[in-house]
Amino acid sequence: QRLRGLEQPYQFVEMHLAPESGFRRAQIHFFEEGRDPKSGRAEHRHAVVLDLELTRLGALWVILRTEGGRCTCQFQSADPEVRDAILSAQSELTDALIGAGFRAVQVSATALPSGRAGMIAALMDRFGGLNMQA
Repeated sequence: QRLRGLEQPYQFVEMHLAPESGFRRAQIHFFEEGRDPKSGRAEHRHAVVLDLELTRLGALWVILRTEGGRCTCQFQSADPEVRDAILSAQSELTDALIGAGFRAVQVSATALPSGRAGMIAALMDRFGGLNMQA
């Protein structure tokens, strides 16, 4: 049950893609961040987390955060070669996000801090207090 859905808006999509697409997994998490605790109104901050596994790049997390006209895009990969490739395309990625309408963009690539289970647990930590026992 999503009893706290209005307090902590969250949507999840699991993409089913053909094996020849190059994707082994594509899951997307949508969050609204920054509700004012007093009024309950959104402060127009959003996050999208892409949990991907690709045949050539391996496991890849992409975290997009937006607030107003600003966007931060953080790629996380355990493979240093993948991180280097992303950083070499940093200006192209920045230009694409600016072309999508953002006036200020920051793109980075960092090491994947933990395995997938740890990343999902950290992602869901924002829903602290969730009781999974029936």
